[in-house]
Amino acid sequence: MAQALAGRLGSGGRSVSAQQVDEAYAIAFQREPTTGERAAAGRLIVTHGLAAFCRALLNMNELIYLD
Repeated sequence: MAQALAGRLGSGGRSVSAQQVDEAYAIAFQREPTTGERAAAGRLIVTHGLAAFCRALLNMNELIYLD
């Protein structure tokens, strides 16, 4: 599922754009990321790649639980 989401966001690899991060948050959580989340996402993608970022999103409690 993480690979499919990464493919939907565009180019994989270790390059990052704010648009990719924003789109990923919109798909997963229907909201924009905070400034801190956007920065952390950028660091994660540069270090581990887009698929790893997508896997992290899919494993967040926010995706599974409703308040």
